Amino acid sequence: VKDTRIITVYALPIVQAGHDLNACIDAMPIALNATPAGGSWSGSAGLSGNSFAPKQVTANTYKLVYSYTDIHGCINQDDINFTVNPLPEVKSGDTTYCNTPGAVTLPNASPMGGAWMGPGISNNLFNPVTAGGVNTYTAIYTFTDAKNCSNNDTIHISVISPNSVNAGPDGAYCVSETQ
Repeated sequence: VKDTRIITVYALPIVQAGHDLNACIDAMPIALNATPAGGSWSGSAGLSGNSFAPKQVTANTYKLVYSYTDIHGCINQDDINFTVNPLPEVKSGDTTYCNTPGAVTLPNASPMGGAWMGPGISNNLFNPVTAGGVNTYTAIYTFTDAKNCSNNDTIHISVISPNSVNAGPDGAYCVSETQ
């Protein structure tokens, strides 16, 4: 008695999860583009179908695995590292200026190198008169780091009336006279 059996060995499907990715922690969900289509992602919270939501995780690097099963039942996988970057820590403080013409320097903010915006602000300087005079204004300091992540701090700028100063009546005097 003799029998023959044919065994077919299929190659694993070629699976490519794509390039490693990074995003800021406040980014909207990012589409993950793996090939061939029809597989599934696993490996971390923040995954939903073919997208990853950095807002749903903490700043860290996550290994995301893409698995694909072909028509023969052969399974292969590939992975990427997805780095979620933190936002820069931005700080400044409320301040008060007199309602006088001319631009004044805004309070120190950190990290240095950001930009101010708000009423009366131009080139990172504040002009109380241009802002609208005596009142309280909101100013926002925004900083973007080397990873292109941005954050801001909001401050209040109070513009007050300057104190009145009275030096007394005008007078004319000779050099040798005393008063």
